[in-house]
Amino acid sequence: MLKHKIGQRLATAGLSFCVLICILIGLCGGLFGLQDSDDAFAFNSGRSGSTTISELLVDNSNTTGSGQKVFDGKQFWTLIDALASDTEDIRDVANLSDKNAQAIRDVNGGKDIFVTIDGNSWTVTDLRKLSDGRVIATFWLTSSTQTSQWNLWSEHGPESAYPSNMYSTSYVRAHALNSGGCGYVATEADAQEATKKLTTIPQNASHAYAKFTMSGIAGSLTDYIVQPKDVAYQGTETIRTYNGSWKTCSNEAWGTPDLENYHNEQMNYSDKSHYGEWSSDYLWLPSIAEVGYSGVSGVWDLSDAQRSGGTDSWLRSGHFDNANYAFLNTAGSTHSTFATANLAVRPAFHLDLTQAATATTQPIFVPTLGANASDKSKVYTGADQTFALQDYDATQMSVTVGGVDPSGVAIDASDVSFDPATKQFTAKYAGKYTAEFTLTDPDNTFWWDATGGVGKRTLTFEITPKQLTVSPANNVVGDLWQCVLRDP
Repeated sequence: MLKHKIGQRLATAGLSFCVLICILIGLCGGLFGLQDSDDAFAFNSGRSGSTTISELLVDNSNTTGSGQKVFDGKQFWTLIDALASDTEDIRDVANLSDKNAQAIRDVNGGKDIFVTIDGNSWTVTDLRKLSDGRVIATFWLTSSTQTSQWNLWSEHGPESAYPSNMYSTSYVRAHALNSGGCGYVATEADAQEATKKLTTIPQNASHAYAKFTMSGIAGSLTDYIVQPKDVAYQGTETIRTYNGSWKTCSNEAWGTPDLENYHNEQMNYSDKSHYGEWSSDYLWLPSIAEVGYSGVSGVWDLSDAQRSGGTDSWLRSGHFDNANYAFLNTAGSTHSTFATANLAVRPAFHLDLTQAATATTQPIFVPTLGANASDKSKVYTGADQTFALQDYDATQMSVTVGGVDPSGVAIDASDVSFDPATKQFTAKYAGKYTAEFTLTDPDNTFWWDATGGVGKRTLTFEITPKQLTVSPANNVVGDLWQCVLRDP
């Protein structure tokens, strides 16, 4: 151990005396430095007034392997961070509270969230916890060049076994969304009670939405998608909750809608075969109750930017008094048109954030010292002093610490230590100390700071000099000056 001397005899008084003072000051300390770490990644805002998150999926992910990383850690936890309020710890998605799109904007600086998933942009419309504790985020395709007829035929009367605006037996569900299921009604004749013929379309592994709708294929996401049957509000929703002047629309709720008030009983399709089958779909068209329209919030309370897809797009809601028509989403408003029209298809799905969090790398907060200067820099006292860490997790990282005295000589390892139990460094002597942190499982974790990645992180703390005053005595004995060192 380097011993620190605080006094010595000098042969002359002038310059040598000044050197003594400099040495005394230097031996007791130096300056403090700390590597700052941001608490989250900077967002890439590619859409005015919004948060845009890059590709969520790991390139060429094979989701069928045990322990396979399906979601990009940096992007996934950036999404979680955008969804969380200031009081919600992002390291566990269970800490997230229910939020519609407006509430998400409230905690995200007034910004909507757009996320790239499998090469396409999706907007986050809703966040909620299910009855079993899982947390889901609902995504709606931002825009689409894919078009489809809602059905290949339309007929005014709702008396048939499969009305032309019943969603579960529609062409758009079976074909455009790769749902498989019960199939669709190909002709008006097939819809009659005497015939009741459905044309099935096998699911296609080459379909644009195959990953979202088919299990057992490379890259399948179905293990991470929650079906509407497990989402309570979709069993009872109705546009009448948000505008009581409406009549009840078909296809909004897969169960019994709240505030039932049909145009007439024939427009109530709930007892028809396959009516609620869409509730088992992984990918589905949203309803008018969910998306709302200008001046009517709907379940999701979307912004105009989220509703606008650049072109009219189909909703799953059937018209309340005419089986010919289905509703569509259009900029700032809503309309209905014949089911045979060809419009854009913008599906939605519920991502199981709880399950997805198990298929990505985990964020590890970089340890820091306290926010006050006294947490990082202390004055030399001659006694041991402690420096407490925040966000240190002994199960996720290791730490080494060393130091140098003000003259640049290494401080003996026995004179500085770290106690994982108390999360404190202990040091006595003046000098600059550096702690270095290393992730213990870099394959499954990463640092949650502005840089990201798995490289080592460092911080510094220091014991600063004890300031002394020198009072020369007024007497000289021989060639020696006499001086007294005092605390200020």
